[in-house]
Amino acid sequence: MKNLVVKKTAIFKIFMAFLVAIASFFIYNLFTATLTLSDIDIEAWDGVEIATSFSGGNGTEENPYQIANGSELAYLKQIVEEQSIDNLKDKYFVLTKDIDLGNNTWSGIGNIVNNEKIAFSGHFDGAGYTIKNFKLDTPKTINNIEYYGLFLFINDADIRNLNIYNAIIT
Repeated sequence: MKNLVVKKTAIFKIFMAFLVAIASFFIYNLFTATLTLSDIDIEAWDGVEIATSFSGGNGTEENPYQIANGSELAYLKQIVEEQSIDNLKDKYFVLTKDIDLGNNTWSGIGNIVNNEKIAFSGHFDGAGYTIKNFKLDTPKTINNIEYYGLFLFINDADIRNLNIYNAIIT
């Protein structure tokens, strides 16, 4: 009978040690983890690909164009600079996830043609997401002033709820 109590006590101690080890592992990871769920499904932009449409939406306030990756952000840049959407000031855009620009050079949304600025003039809601990992190293120059930015030129635009991370200006 005494041997049985000793064996049960030993098994209980081993079980408790196991639980403490597992709990320690989870507590350690809780305080040291840097990966978030939004990082898991982010595919970095290759710096070249330009989408031919947005992920969804029709550009209205109720159903904004949805931008989910770097190639769709490049598509926004293209339609602004080619002025291929009429009444851009009445169009709405929203990020649907974090965007990783893959440490590629980003020349900014907007351009200069014949000394005239082509500017973004719509509504851009970052929805609390982040555009990250890009370089701004080729400025647009007007009257000896160098312009850098995710959006180079804006005119009556509404840009809100947007985070920028690891943007390098050289």
